[in-house]
Amino acid sequence: MWNGTKLIFESRGSHESSCSVAECCQGFLQRLCCRVSPYYEQHRDAPVNYEDLFYLTDQLLSTILNPAIQPFVEQMRAACGDLCWQARLSQERIDFDELCSKACDFIQCVVRSQLRREASPRGMDLILDLARQASAGSGIERLAICTLNHDVLVEKLLDGIQCETGFDRPEDGGFFDPSRFRQFSSRIRFFKLHGSINWYRYQRREGEHHSDHYVKRTPGWKHPENENGVIWIANDIPRILTGSYNKLEAYGTDIIKEFMHAFHSELAEHNLIVMSGYGWGDYAINQRLCEWLGRSPSHRIVLLHQDDPISMFRVNHIIWNQCDRLVNLRKLVLIPKWLQHTTWPEIANRIAL
Repeated sequence: MWNGTKLIFESRGSHESSCSVAECCQGFLQRLCCRVSPYYEQHRDAPVNYEDLFYLTDQLLSTILNPAIQPFVEQMRAACGDLCWQARLSQERIDFDELCSKACDFIQCVVRSQLRREASPRGMDLILDLARQASAGSGIERLAICTLNHDVLVEKLLDGIQCETGFDRPEDGGFFDPSRFRQFSSRIRFFKLHGSINWYRYQRREGEHHSDHYVKRTPGWKHPENENGVIWIANDIPRILTGSYNKLEAYGTDIIKEFMHAFHSELAEHNLIVMSGYGWGDYAINQRLCEWLGRSPSHRIVLLHQDDPISMFRVNHIIWNQCDRLVNLRKLVLIPKWLQHTTWPEIANRIAL
């Protein structure tokens, strides 16, 4: 990230900051971008973004899973040999795999830096209104708020409202406990399916035994104490899902897996989804939503989208091929407005017609 004078980022498993490593990561990503830009411009008619670069870099690290790209790996390895020397942290040069790993960390840290700027929630009044009604038991028995964003704006919005996030209170360690989602003490649940800029992995080591834990760093949170032979090792890379086509694999691992399981179970408890801002580009989530739509005649999605809402379904052939039928059956209810311009009474009236 940029601190005003130099580039800094926290390398995985280390607290040291290195301007030279960050600059080499930028150089690597620039070279990768130049090589793949023509493909994206031809096939997607859009420039390369950071999610594309993360996915490709992650693929360069996983050649054993995808041998078809080995020639491209060798080309990039040869093209970035000088960067491996420049990025060394000691007298030894780093290898190409380590450079790719650090480039992935670099992207994650830049995303965190961009998203953790001080900002107040705007245009989310509908979410707050629904949460207040659910909290008071006023017509909404159960509310699940789901987001793919990594920022903490919704948390700020819901400050003061009892909401189950899956984490203990900061003063209790802020640890993630998936069993909390199976408890029914709160009418409101909040699912961050792609992680968060304030989630971090800690490894608890006790002798030869170790286990991974996730914590949410919020005001009042304190670093776990090392005592009685127990050592807590922090990974200072935020647990957020970055990349384009690699998310499907990530849905089966660590804390993300637990949130996806909880999300899947939560769908069974609801008949209505109010959706805004989702582009239907996530295959795994699309699959769950489509299955949920077909599970009951009462299941429907209210889609808030001001500009040609039907057009977004082109990226999802499952919905696109039956979009007209779903609209006619009122399984899809289209409201041509953005979230900030819509109220719950308006939505209630539309679904009651």
